[in-house]
Amino acid sequence: MGRRAFTPEFRNESASLVLDDGYMAKEAANTVGIGHRQWNDGAVS
Repeated sequence: MGRRAFTPEFRNESASLVLDDGYMAKEAANTVGIGHRQWNDGAVS
C-alpha cells in the first residue's frame, strides 16, 4: 500500500490547529483523522 497524498489545503488546515489553535501534534492528528506517526512522517510538514 502506498503513501496517502495530502492536499496543500489539508496540510495548511492541519498545521493551523497546532500553530494557531494550540493543539498538541498528537491531538491535531487525531482531530483530522490521521495517525500521529503520519503527522511526524511529513503528512503536514
